[in-house]
Amino acid sequence: MRTVICHYHIFKNSGTSFDEQLTANYGDAHCIFDGPFRYSKINQDELIKIVSNHKDCIAFSSHQINLPVPSSIDVRVEPVVFVRHPLLRIRSIYQFSKKSPATSFVGEFSSGLDFGDWINECIKSKAGLTMISNAQTRLLSNVYNRPSIQRRSASGGLICDFNQAVRNLSQVNLLGRTEFFELDVSKFTKIMAEFGVEFEFHRKSASNVTSGDLELPVEARLERMQREVGEPVYALLKAMNQQDLNLYDFVTETLQY
Repeated sequence: MRTVICHYHIFKNSGTSFDEQLTANYGDAHCIFDGPFRYSKINQDELIKIVSNHKDCIAFSSHQINLPVPSSIDVRVEPVVFVRHPLLRIRSIYQFSKKSPATSFVGEFSSGLDFGDWINECIKSKAGLTMISNAQTRLLSNVYNRPSIQRRSASGGLICDFNQAVRNLSQVNLLGRTEFFELDVSKFTKIMAEFGVEFEFHRKSASNVTSGDLELPVEARLERMQREVGEPVYALLKAMNQQDLNLYDFVTETLQY
């Protein structure tokens, strides 16, 4: 059976850095693709067609594919997923949107607004809310050929199918965290070798970085963010991202080395 690597590229979760790792390892045998629009979605059956039509490729990357992996008799899909501390991810989205508003769903809110005001504008918008409330749980809780489910929560944010996200991530052998990218990806070599794929981790600087304090510990960066947005907004963001916080803890516990 043919084995391929599929990178489920979540926006602002160190995906560009990992794509560079895949290209460094596989060159033209690394296929990066997305649909024609930012809101395009590629379901499991469509993904397996893409994989089947690119028989020379070892690795595939897309922002628009979702777990669980596709079912196939001929191809074994090994997923790669990175999660990120949700509050730091939101801060990175704000910084990226301010720098490149045309490439972000919430770029229209970023011009001239400080971080706290930007969050308040996102809360008022359907597109904005999906970016700042339990976004990773939503993106990781799809079922086969169907989108994830969600509803408004008591906090005013979104609540998603957390248990489905955990079930999906429980099937991911190549799991990492943005905050510990080098540590987690360095473990991929041994894991990939177990299913017959060679992979070498290339140490290099992170790419597409928007935060200027990545050298600081996570807690120090969170404290800086809390001062920046103020305690009321920070507390609201925590409440609106409790599922994502729990999911991050689940991944951290899973990856205890």
